[in-house]
Amino acid sequence: MTPNFNDKDFVLSLNCFYSINKGDVVLVKIPNIGIVIKRVGCIENNKIKLHGDNHEYKSKIYDDFFDLNLVQGKVFFKF
Repeated sequence: MTPNFNDKDFVLSLNCFYSINKGDVVLVKIPNIGIVIKRVGCIENNKIKLHGDNHEYKSKIYDDFFDLNLVQGKVFFKF
């Protein structure tokens, strides 16, 4: 998520939230990878598509949709 989030940054997130919108930063538990911090690209049929802030970095997770129940938290503050 460079340049907006870097290694060793601390974030505060809520695991109780009312909605997720396009552009929100979320923590998502991705099978076989773990918890990642990504931005919501779009939402369709209770599934989200993710992307990062570094547009030069490519990841295979950017091609997939993930269930909303995999979202572990919504980031609301970064230190």
